[in-house]
Amino acid sequence: MNILKKLSYKNLEIKLNKFKDKRGEFIKIFNNQKNFNIEQINISRNIKKGTIRGIHFQKKPFEDGKFVYCLRGKIFDVVVDLRKNSKNFKKWKAYTLHPKKNTIVYVPRGFGHAFQTLSSCTEVLYIHDNIYSKKYEDGINYLDGSLKIRWPLKVSNISARDKCFLTLNEKNEM
Repeated sequence: MNILKKLSYKNLEIKLNKFKDKRGEFIKIFNNQKNFNIEQINISRNIKKGTIRGIHFQKKPFEDGKFVYCLRGKIFDVVVDLRKNSKNFKKWKAYTLHPKKNTIVYVPRGFGHAFQTLSSCTEVLYIHDNIYSKKYEDGINYLDGSLKIRWPLKVSNISARDKCFLTLNEKNEM
């Protein structure tokens, strides 16, 4: 059964199957899904608690869907609907991810993604269904007032690029 068909904006979090025995644990994090071909896999390593990455997305024709899994540490993971014709436009969902929770989040095409580290030394795995294109990368400012994202911690670290992204209103004025 295609698990992506079961997902909706209300819940993009998937419980993973974990198998335990005397050796330890085995977790299947991805099972080939129809309509999802793996094109790229990335790992993000973050040193400081309070670090924010995002809100990132790829513009057409390089939009991508992705699965996000926290390998180490703990993150506040945010998925934002950026589809202008969607009834959920500008709405966001947040999920707390950490290895013991045993869940993965799906970020559909047309959505933005960001996270804040809730612990030091985090590692986050991304499985993308499209290749990255620098020419088509974009983002929304993490403090965009129209989104009203409630980041749980004071920001300790953020890239200059992420800090300088425009808000959705500023983008519409261009």
